[in-house]
Amino acid sequence: MDTKKDAHSETPSKRRGFLTLAAAAAATSVFDRIFGIGEAVAQTKPETGAPQRWSVRGLYTEACSCETACPCIFASPPSKGYCEALIGWTVDSGHFEGTRLDGFNVLWALYIPAHVLKGNFKLALYVDQRANTAQRAALEAIFSGKAGGPLAGLAPLISEMLPTKTAAFQFQAEGKRRRMVVSGIGELDITALKGADGGDVIVHNSPMAAVSPITIAKSTRQSYRDHGLNWESSEKSGFIAQFWYAA
Repeated sequence: MDTKKDAHSETPSKRRGFLTLAAAAAATSVFDRIFGIGEAVAQTKPETGAPQRWSVRGLYTEACSCETACPCIFASPPSKGYCEALIGWTVDSGHFEGTRLDGFNVLWALYIPAHVLKGNFKLALYVDQRANTAQRAALEAIFSGKAGGPLAGLAPLISEMLPTKTAAFQFQAEGKRRRMVVSGIGELDITALKGADGGDVIVHNSPMAAVSPITIAKSTRQSYRDHGLNWESSEKSGFIAQFWYAA
């Protein structure tokens, strides 16, 4: 699958994604913003004529401890009652108030102890060490949700935001396979599933996915060790997608 095809021919999604919808259920003020009340109407697609403070688009790669496909994207409990996930973003092109962000990687290590809507998440953020000081600050602001946009709705679900770190990344996209290695931290290695007709298995309009459409994959490996957390799994759930976030 060529995940870069049409990556720049669409507009930023206005869908109610996994993070924003989950947070909406946890906090009425967030719910109001997502459904068009207040300033967050323009979080993923600025209104006509409005200045765009930042925009990032590229490839989304996720692996978690759930069985394929992760039931969390269908608003169901995690397969094991909890979910351990690594979520990677590879920015093909992007900017933040004039600072270029092309070519950098970001990783979430996410621990969800129960049903996603119950919150109490632990989240660690890792930023590509090749970025300079301004670029690192911009990437942290965007992918922590502090800069607004579709990831901002996560805040009500986080009970512990672990310290952000910089790290060396390696990312490979070969055919249907995606592999991200974060030196000394973790690895996710997934391959898209083959459907009945030989094509990809794609979910459109999931009520809880972070991006849409999303391609179902299975992991060869997912491993993580940092911040006192330690997990490893294989033959579990994975997702591949394009993303475009803007505010």
